[in-house]
Amino acid sequence: MPFHITITRSKSFEKRLSKDETEKILCYIDKFIRDKSGKNIDKTDYSLRYKGSTSYFNWNILRAVDKGVFRIEEDGFQSKITYEYFMYQLFIVVPIMGIGFWIFSGSYLGFLLCVGWLGGMNWLITVIRHGSMFNEITEGIDTLFIELKNNK
Repeated sequence: MPFHITITRSKSFEKRLSKDETEKILCYIDKFIRDKSGKNIDKTDYSLRYKGSTSYFNWNILRAVDKGVFRIEEDGFQSKITYEYFMYQLFIVVPIMGIGFWIFSGSYLGFLLCVGWLGGMNWLITVIRHGSMFNEITEGIDTLFIELKNNK
């Protein structure tokens, strides 16, 4: 599996979303990201962008990404939500640290260990956690649709 700096996930809805439904979904995602310490959230009619967390604690899910974008797109007779997140910083910092290990240890094994283990495992953990976060968001959207349907 190649290492991707940008990961995209998407889910299709059974119907085309109205402007009101799209707004409610983006408000739900906005609240979700703010609860996870996202910063610089910019919401438009059909998308929401955020920058990673300001938290310095590694357990914060948004810490490992530089930015993320949620888009609601029309796909034929249905709508689709797409989540794209970017991990440039991970692939800049880890090789620099690896080169430092290589220089100070005098062996390229320090570089390989740093890039392979530190970079690879952080990448894998981020991919798994953000996949889980996207699933949690889409389950919340499904619940939101059920609530909207019951309130009519």
